[in-house]
Order: sequence, then structure tokens, then C-alpha cells
Amino acid sequence: IEDWLIPENGVYFVRIVENRDQIGGRTYFYKLTLHSNQMTQAGEIGPLYVLLPEVEPNNVLSEAFPITFGQQISGTIDTTGDWDYFRFNAHAGIEVSVDINAAVEGSDLDSVLTIWDGEGKQLIWNQGDNSSADSRTTFLIPADGTYFIRIEENKNDIGGRRFFY
Repeated sequence: IEDWLIPENGVYFVRIVENRDQIGGRTYFYKLTLHSNQMTQAGEIGPLYVLLPEVEPNNVLSEAFPITFGQQISGTIDTTGDWDYFRFNAHAGIEVSVDINAAVEGSDLDSVLTIWDGEGKQLIWNQGDNSSADSRTTFLIPADGTYFIRIEENKNDIGGRRFFY
């Protein structure tokens, strides 16, 4: 559905189904993008989420790729031992969610997600759970400042184009 306007405030649900019986699985995936006509921080009307490719080098903390709220990153753990670092600024009390969508999209990546504050203190370490190899977390920002995200392969001795997120 393109260019459909929500008629009034409320909760809406989207149902996505295969139109043929008994077809599906890990090779049949989709991406759903929700756009908003709300003003961005820059005062422009724009999408709620923007998909950006990961940019190398970002293998160490000092090379962390800058991101902002409302961006989705498409990346790959390219080689053995590849770590992808990102950085963002946030204010105290903001709730932040980070969700690695890899296995759900057919990737071989068994992700590990780590988050640090600007002083280098590790705040979050997540390896997913028994229901998914995808890592995710939601947390409150403790203080104004810069925060860092690292994405890596759990085994850390494999990588390649099948290890995307």
C-alpha cells in the first residue's frame, strides 16, 4: 500500500500474508517501512526510518560510524573478526531500542550487540536468546552524551556476505 493516510489517531495493525498456500520460510522475507509526516529535528518532514549502508572502516571505536535516531543500518560482518562500530548522541531519560534483524531475514549472522557510554563503560551485552540468533535491547539513556554500538558475529572466526544485518 503506498500513500495511504491514517484517518485518525489510534492503533493500527498490518497483516502480511503469502497469497499462495504452503509457501514461505526463511528465503521469503520482506521489509516494512513506516513513514511519518511529523517534523524531524531539522524541521523537515521526512521518513520515520531511513535505511543506510554501513560504511567501512568502522572496525574500532575511534572509527565508529555516526548514526542518528530514525536510521536503519544495512551492514555485513565481512571477514573473520570484523566488528562494526556505530556512535550516536542522546539525552538522559530517552528510551533507546536497538534491534539486529539478521537471522529473521535469512542471514547466517549470530549477532552479539554491545553498547558503551562515552567514558568506555559497557552498559549492554546481548547475544539474543533461545528463540532467535538476533540481538535486541531496550534501555534508558543514563546521561547526556555519546554512546557506542558494536555488532559482531558470536563465533568471531567467520564472516562473509551471508553474515548481513
